Amino acid sequence: MTKYEELIQITKQNVQSLKSQINMCVAYITFGDRGMKTKYRKQEESLQKKLDEQMYWLIQYTMVNYMKEYLGGVIEEGDYTHEECKEYLRSNEVKII
Repeated sequence: MTKYEELIQITKQNVQSLKSQINMCVAYITFGDRGMKTKYRKQEESLQKKLDEQMYWLIQYTMVNYMKEYLGGVIEEGDYTHEECKEYLRSNEVKII
């Protein structure tokens, strides 16, 4: 397993965990009292920022791994913008999650 494959697996686990935590916050927001709603809205915002960051890195790692393994290209994280990576991976039908 390459360095990037390991990073991809770890990042995928982080994404799944964060999604789960966000869903729990949404449940507390939906069914909780005012105090709970306030507390869990703040927590949800924080978790969403972390999720966005993990998704960014997941896409970067997937792009680097795809380029190195399948195209033999030399690329490092950050060589392409987030949007360029997403569009490229989608156009080549590379599954991210």
